[in-house]
Amino acid sequence: MVRKVAAVAGAAFFAAAAVAAPSAAVRIYRELRLFGTWAPNCTEPASPDNPHVSVVNGDNGMVLEQDDFGEGYEVNRYLIVAARRMKGHQVAVDALFAQGSAEPQRQLIIIRVEHGSRRTMFTGTAEAPPLVKDGIAAANGQPTPRLNKCS
Repeated sequence: MVRKVAAVAGAAFFAAAAVAAPSAAVRIYRELRLFGTWAPNCTEPASPDNPHVSVVNGDNGMVLEQDDFGEGYEVNRYLIVAARRMKGHQVAVDALFAQGSAEPQRQLIIIRVEHGSRRTMFTGTAEAPPLVKDGIAAANGQPTPRLNKCS
């Protein structure tokens, strides 16, 4: 039942986000000061335990994000299609996820932004179980890292 509700909610968000202006995402990212580089520990190199996330305002007026997990890992790339603020210091993001030469995948991402940090609380698609739910990564059962602003 929960999975069906999440799928319907995700599909509804994706449908609504498709008509949203890209400038709305840029505006929200500016308001929340999300542009820049983020990591749990900015002075340490990127690794699976210390991902480095770079968020920029692309030439096309859309938000671009790259998640670097260090040597030996492919960089995750996201084109932010739309974003909307939610209650509780959270932002819902409609993104196109691309890794390597794989076909881009539409994802709903919910980020908590507070006290100069950000943390992924949910990542999923309408077709599959979430990769992150309630801030816990399904792959390892561990909480997602709290990222601090580096620059």
